[in-house]
Amino acid sequence: MIITDFDCLRIQYSAELSLIRYQWQKAGSLTGFRAALNHVLALVQQHQVQYCLLDLHDLPDIGIEEQVWLGTQWLPRIVRHQARQVALVVPVSRQYNQMVVESLLKLGRAFIRFEVQYFSDPLAALDWLTCSEEEMTRLQLEWQAAGGI
Repeated sequence: MIITDFDCLRIQYSAELSLIRYQWQKAGSLTGFRAALNHVLALVQQHQVQYCLLDLHDLPDIGIEEQVWLGTQWLPRIVRHQARQVALVVPVSRQYNQMVVESLLKLGRAFIRFEVQYFSDPLAALDWLTCSEEEMTRLQLEWQAAGGI
């Protein structure tokens, strides 16, 4: 199911797979960043999500204020949740954000219990998370039908 609660964020949730996928939708702006990520956190906690795909396509460079907020406010709350795997899709054009994410993960490494992998392609990330070509295809078709890449 595609969740459209925020204009700036596209979210896909699969109860059957305990999987959430999200991608920023407003290139060039971090308006709504904190509210959107707090919404993702609430969904992860509410549905006891085990598998997450964070796609950094279209996410502008994460500024220092957002980095501090992520490291001190958001990350400590999300790592309490018992996710199993997190896939980070980082396009070549977003290497700065990859460095930011890596720094945040190092900051929380003592508390992080889930496996993290980096991908340049969302399909490879879905394949890793679902271990099923059929489920990967189903999720990708749903995502594309809603206007995602």
